[in-house]
Amino acid sequence: MYFIFFNETLNETHYQSVTVDNLPMGTKVRLSVVALGIGTLEGESVDLEELTTPGPIKNLSLSTTSVNISATWDRPNGGYEGFTVWLQLGDATGDQENTTNTYITFQSQKSAANYTLSVTAFNGHLKSSTVSGSMFTKPVMPTDARVTHYNKSHITLEWTEPKNTVSVKYQVKYNASFWDHSLIKEFDNQTSYTFDGLHPGTKYNFEVRTMAGDLLSNPTTVSPCTAPEKRKITLSMVCSSQIALSCDNSTTRAEVFNKLEEHFKELLKDEVFWELKWKQNAVATSTKH
Repeated sequence: MYFIFFNETLNETHYQSVTVDNLPMGTKVRLSVVALGIGTLEGESVDLEELTTPGPIKNLSLSTTSVNISATWDRPNGGYEGFTVWLQLGDATGDQENTTNTYITFQSQKSAANYTLSVTAFNGHLKSSTVSGSMFTKPVMPTDARVTHYNKSHITLEWTEPKNTVSVKYQVKYNASFWDHSLIKEFDNQTSYTFDGLHPGTKYNFEVRTMAGDLLSNPTTVSPCTAPEKRKITLSMVCSSQIALSCDNSTTRAEVFNKLEEHFKELLKDEVFWELKWKQNAVATSTKH
């Protein structure tokens, strides 16, 4: 406890005040005032007890899930009785709690929302300055990515927004590995888009994610193909064998066809449209060695 003495000789009665500086934060202070008379005469002491404002909390740290916001902090300098913690989303103030702990979790918050969490220490009726931090709750993935229309050069993609969100921003990414082509686009509160300038007969792998600041949800995916633009390519082969008419044998033809099909599956996979057919009127030419 600190004792502050104010000593001044007054010629007339009037209101006096004193400011006491450099007191410790969050501390009960007792002020005593004594009126001085002639010589050594003193009036009766008048005492006043008051608290100083607690210091601000230190090292506020936030973490989130898609539905929770958690915070930890260090105790302030000096004394305090507890902490008041509250959430704010935009101009709206949400949950508020008083606690003596240096941690707290607010549950059932909206996903992909930028919340501000604020903490003050209190000592009686006095409150410290406010310390605040902002953080997005983690985004929840959209669902049901689907194609509603496609042709040789366009794909219209739709998806369903996640529940319990505020304002939703999406990132849509696609790639066509055969052409080594990829694209990323972002949308605000939009759940459909038509992608144009695509290659015909090509598989496009789409990933749709919800965004929240720098955070991205897991993707909902779909891999449609554009309509093919069919063209015929004829492959001619010369068969040579030590056995007469072996090249015209149905078993030999089937083996050759299967090997060609395996080759194209390895080369093109399902990334572009292709079909392999044996020309029915093909004439096999056999050369004996």
